[in-house]
Amino acid sequence: MPNSQVSAIAHRPSVREPIPAAPRTILVIDDESAVRLFVDRVLRNAGYTTVVAASGPDALRAAKNIAPLDLIVTDVMMPEMSGCEVVRRLREDHPGLKALYVTGYSDRLLDENVMTWADEAFVEKPCSTKSLLEAVSLLWGQHTGAPSVNRSLERAGHETYLAG
Repeated sequence: MPNSQVSAIAHRPSVREPIPAAPRTILVIDDESAVRLFVDRVLRNAGYTTVVAASGPDALRAAKNIAPLDLIVTDVMMPEMSGCEVVRRLREDHPGLKALYVTGYSDRLLDENVMTWADEAFVEKPCSTKSLLEAVSLLWGQHTGAPSVNRSLERAGHETYLAG
């Protein structure tokens, strides 16, 4: 193969999943340790910085030491405080904070929130690595070919939901 062809092949851009443009810090909250560890591992392996908490009150305490806080990935139904309440309280100090709800109770999420808002999405449990990363990517508008996040509730795949 002539050198010019090798050079042209070597300089082709590779197609990959989007990675964070800048360090992104994500607070992961789930009372189930297996889910919490799975989400934490997936996000760290994708290049994100994560902080984990086992409950709403733990998350509120941890958030005081996180700057900047870019995203919350939280379970909806937890014993001491719902994920929706954690998000509401954290948004008092972090307006525009994005939230991804990982839940087996999507009906309760919609009952509690009536609807999901801009900068919110949810993924049904059990979720795959792909659906988790896709939902995070969609929240930041980084998904290749994805329309703007500002749109009505839309199903993006069989288990990832995005609001805007």
